[in-house]
Amino acid sequence: FVAWNLRYGLSPDEDHHVQVINLYALTWSLRLQDTSESIPYGVLSVWPYLYHRVLGWVAMLVPTDPGRLLVLRLFNVALSSANVVACAHLITRVTDNRTARFVFLAVLSNIPMLLMLGGAVSYDNAVNVLSTILTILLIDVWRRPSASRFLWVANIIGVGAITKITFLPWVI
Repeated sequence: FVAWNLRYGLSPDEDHHVQVINLYALTWSLRLQDTSESIPYGVLSVWPYLYHRVLGWVAMLVPTDPGRLLVLRLFNVALSSANVVACAHLITRVTDNRTARFVFLAVLSNIPMLLMLGGAVSYDNAVNVLSTILTILLIDVWRRPSASRFLWVANIIGVGAITKITFLPWVI
């Protein structure tokens, strides 16, 4: 519902994310080179790029607006939904109380900011799902340490770091 009805640019930084994704949609390259067209959006050659690159490939499939914006938003709805599913797995690791699980998921799925970001173009959706997955992995490492679990933790940290740089302080 939010993806169809949210006024463009109402969500924080949506316009910026869409413009950067549109720049990535012009090339198959993993990274962007700074050009006169990209400079208004910052020095993109040194920014974390994974979210914008993946959505740039998605944007290549729908070359025109307004269809492109809707597809990008629906991709973010999928990321936000994946976060809710991951949170459901997380709460089962934390408590056996069915009422606590239900209340947790009911409250989580009705947080206005989660709903608005979930229906808008924002790399916070990717960071949220990665943070939840990392939390699940850290609980598993705490309970049953193993080299493979540590490797998974390191991989998620790496993916989070190339998605949004502010993911890294979460790890510390």
